[in-house]
Amino acid sequence: MSKDFFDFMRIALSIAVFIFGVTFGSVVLVASANAALAASLRSEAIITGDYIKLGDIFEGVENADNVQGPAPQPGKDMILNARTLYKIASALDIEWSPATSAQQIILRREAAVIPQSDIIATLEDRLRKEGVDEKFTVRLTTAPESVVLPAETPATMDITAFNFDPQRDSFNAVMVAPSGENPVKRISVSGSIERMVAVPVLKNSLKNGDIISALDIDWIDLPKNRIVAGTVMSEADLVNMSPRRMASAGKPINVNDLERPKMVDRGDSVTLIFDNGTMVLTTKGKALQAGAIGDSIRVANIDSNKSLQGVVTAHREVTIR
Repeated sequence: MSKDFFDFMRIALSIAVFIFGVTFGSVVLVASANAALAASLRSEAIITGDYIKLGDIFEGVENADNVQGPAPQPGKDMILNARTLYKIASALDIEWSPATSAQQIILRREAAVIPQSDIIATLEDRLRKEGVDEKFTVRLTTAPESVVLPAETPATMDITAFNFDPQRDSFNAVMVAPSGENPVKRISVSGSIERMVAVPVLKNSLKNGDIISALDIDWIDLPKNRIVAGTVMSEADLVNMSPRRMASAGKPINVNDLERPKMVDRGDSVTLIFDNGTMVLTTKGKALQAGAIGDSIRVANIDSNKSLQGVVTAHREVTIR
């Protein structure tokens, strides 16, 4: 072959190597650029500001502070589905695509939340200042389940207007959060109070014949307007009494459900005490009637078989005066 042919081939090979080098370099550069833009989707994001940023959605992206839109309201969620996420990634040349059509991200706006229990506590403080010094519970007619404030806001409330009707035990109020000086949220609430009364009940169920002692008694609070007539309200009215029938634990007791415990049953052998004020004699007798302490019953003297009238003064003891 001629020298010209070898020169030609040498030049052609050099050009080919150059083109390959340029092409391979371009591929490397593109791959590097794409790698730099590759991103992964966050599973969840807590938004602290007023706007959603690119970094709230994707990890490993440039321009993470790029604003994508307004954040949800404090305490609320926003869901971005696979289609929306793919559109965002495509528009910003981010190398990401959804693994499935169900892929999504939940964007949750951070918030300070005042629960209804705190609303009630604020109202209770005001009602005590209005002169309600008994135990009571607040029943809300109109009020939100909670008050949601921006995350950096104190979770406190003030009452700016209050009207209480003690005759009906009802109230209306205007409340602001976090304070009267900074009323970010304003709500109107209304409701009523139930005045509570302590009522004695049994700790354990007792049956007829059981004698109630102070150790058997517990206390519960009941709405004053729901206590029925005849309910036992004092410990003194229970102690040393016996249920007429089974009395359940933890339930109010009616006076008609109690009786003085029988100290003497009909047919019992009893001790007869003869007391004339200056001399006391005792003998054996038999009860002809049943009776509790203080009851007047008929008894028989066993020695004389004479019927007498006496007063039950203790267990199987009758005093004749």
